[in-house]
Amino acid sequence: MLPRRDGFGWEELRRINPRLVYVSISGYGIKGPHAHLPGTDSMAQALGGIAEAYATPGERMKTGIASVADESTAMLAFGGALAALTHARTTGVGQKIDLSLLGSLVRLMGWTLTTTMWRDQNPVTGQARVTRHRASGRASARRSTTGTANRWSSSSPDRTTGRTP
Repeated sequence: MLPRRDGFGWEELRRINPRLVYVSISGYGIKGPHAHLPGTDSMAQALGGIAEAYATPGERMKTGIASVADESTAMLAFGGALAALTHARTTGVGQKIDLSLLGSLVRLMGWTLTTTMWRDQNPVTGQARVTRHRASGRASARRSTTGTANRWSSSSPDRTTGRTP
């Protein structure tokens, strides 16, 4: 990676403070043909598989329903920074943490991608839904397997009927 022109890159700053913890987030990572391009949450959702995983078969894929890439990357950055700060406090040596929006979603989709390769089929899509129940007005996550009675819901029983939706 080329040094930053403004003088605030990892190499320049760690000379001033060897205990520095430096977090760098990009769209595609620091190497590769797209390293120089900016990234967005929607781009990472589309390329990382989230858009397909939440798509309903036969409908266009959607992104931007939630900031999945931004938030996943932030959580990974937080964990990495805490680990690096602990290391710096213990050893006196800082670290650079490189993350990308796309890499965070590939990590998030790890199990889906792994099981897809095992089955040698496209991932099961369109099963994760957030719905609003008419009776209670509460939102819940619901998953159903098309064509079977196998259903689950993370919502609690409806207060008016006592039944789980």
